[in-house]
Amino acid sequence: MDIDQKVHLLSKEYLVLLNKYSYKNSKKLYFVFEFWLKLFFRAHVLKLNIPKNCLNILALEINSKKSYPISAKNNVKINIFIKKLIVMFPLKIGRLQGGDRQSSWIYYIIDIITAQKLIHLKMSINIPFRSDFLKNIEYYLDSKMYSKIKTSLPDNLFFNSIDGNNLPSRYIGSPFSLISQINNLKILFSSRVVDLIGIQHGGAYGEINNWLTEDFELKIADKYFHWGLGQNNIIPNRFRLVNRKHEEIDKIFILGTPDIGEIDLWGTGFTKAIHQAVINKRKKLINVFSKKYEVKYIKHPRQNYLVKRM
Repeated sequence: MDIDQKVHLLSKEYLVLLNKYSYKNSKKLYFVFEFWLKLFFRAHVLKLNIPKNCLNILALEINSKKSYPISAKNNVKINIFIKKLIVMFPLKIGRLQGGDRQSSWIYYIIDIITAQKLIHLKMSINIPFRSDFLKNIEYYLDSKMYSKIKTSLPDNLFFNSIDGNNLPSRYIGSPFSLISQINNLKILFSSRVVDLIGIQHGGAYGEINNWLTEDFELKIADKYFHWGLGQNNIIPNRFRLVNRKHEEIDKIFILGTPDIGEIDLWGTGFTKAIHQAVINKRKKLINVFSKKYEVKYIKHPRQNYLVKRM
């Protein structure tokens, strides 16, 4: 049995049990599990050590195992009394990390309210669900693979349903943040059906064939907005728009690219040679433009290589 067959059969078992236990967002949780399982098998083939209870497998290719925060909004210090008020505040639309700039103080407040609501949700594991799943998949796997999946399988995928009356029923932001931000996956265990509006939050979307991450985000989002290369498009909104008061260029900013992710880019045709060519092109741009302009290089947070002038 090849990897695709295993992914299909194990994901199907997960979906059947989601429906058995009456989860309202079973299809979205199915897409999360399918995505996780594909990454798991890729990491296994690449002989990476997958830790116990690991949700964000893509973080294995990053030196620091923690998720990179999109902003510091979730780290704002708030006293206990205000936190209690925030958690009780009704919110129709929640905002997740990534893909949406804070264009006003109202959105900033919504960011904080959403984050605090999710942080303070008390979750518990649906033990019968997890036990049934492990029992059902044992048939499809040899003992060694079964043991590895059992160990790495994250508890986050087996939460009990939670009362969603005090939670938004619609969220906007990065679908990948359901994986990368530890509290965001909780929204899919709501007792209410969740509507997810996805927004592109980085480069390469619409440019790379067979990219698993983009495929996952498009599947799980009820509507998805690209930055120009998709069916629905918006102006790139990762950062604030600045209205220039003059037409002359005095500075040029060149953004770095992250280290190549072999798990993430598996099967896309994007090789280490192509990645190096992209880096070399940035070096050439720095060398050419610095003769006439002030050039600033912005290092990507997941970049460990150095870029110098050629």
